[in-house]
Amino acid sequence: MISSVPQGTVLGPILFLILIGGINDNTCSHVSFFADDTRVLLAITNEDDIQTLQNDLKIIYKWQQVNNMQFNENKFELLRYGKNQDIKDSASYFGPNSRKIEQIQLWNEMLAKSAVQLMKHRNSYVEQVNQHLNDIFKDISGRPETLKLIYKPSLNSADYEEKNCLQQLEKSLSRDLQYGFAVLGPHRDEYHLMMDGKKDRDFFSQGEFRITNLSLKMTINRLFYEGYQFYPVLIFDDLFSELDDEVINNVLQYFLTLKNQIFITSTSEPSGSLTVKKFNIVKGELV
Repeated sequence: MISSVPQGTVLGPILFLILIGGINDNTCSHVSFFADDTRVLLAITNEDDIQTLQNDLKIIYKWQQVNNMQFNENKFELLRYGKNQDIKDSASYFGPNSRKIEQIQLWNEMLAKSAVQLMKHRNSYVEQVNQHLNDIFKDISGRPETLKLIYKPSLNSADYEEKNCLQQLEKSLSRDLQYGFAVLGPHRDEYHLMMDGKKDRDFFSQGEFRITNLSLKMTINRLFYEGYQFYPVLIFDDLFSELDDEVINNVLQYFLTLKNQIFITSTSEPSGSLTVKKFNIVKGELV
């Protein structure tokens, strides 16, 4: 006869938490668990650390025997990250039945498939941005230059072929293992603003950074309304810093054409008269 708690009761999960709470007693490794998933984590820098982790696993295996909680050894997986390849190559870890725990397979195929979809969506959105960006930039800056947003994926795939992306991911495996993270993929993509062919981070002044990024935000605001028929609340902190009076006046006049609710903070009041509500804050108090 086996004692148990009927499913659906509040007592069952509480008893389970009380039971599993002792799984990491006397271990040096960090043991975490969510429901019935358990993770054992330890920084490995030398041979002693390798042995420490294996000893901790043995302690956990003994815990399962004492508490009649058998692990599913078929689901054991090893995940390594870091730059010390020699340590990785020399370390092996084993399950309760002395079966070697295999390293988790890289999810390159899933990443390649998701990357293609993300790159297509991002490229499409950048094209929509560039339909309005330059006109808005000219309106609020009064400058003749051409402003454009550039999307630069880390994966080189002009035709967005999944096979091509997968080949690049597999080719970068040695660098991934060296650095401890995927060096290619959508998480490594970049965006640049270009003004007459000049890249923002290389050539823009502080004032140009502000006015071009403001133009980009106003473009996204327009696309937001076109896509969702909704005007978001806009909040700008220290908006007028690095901008000359003419540009500030252009920005304010442009804001008056919008239907958004807009909040602006500034240490100085811009010249000219505007029909707006003003709040003065002195030493943290509204005056």
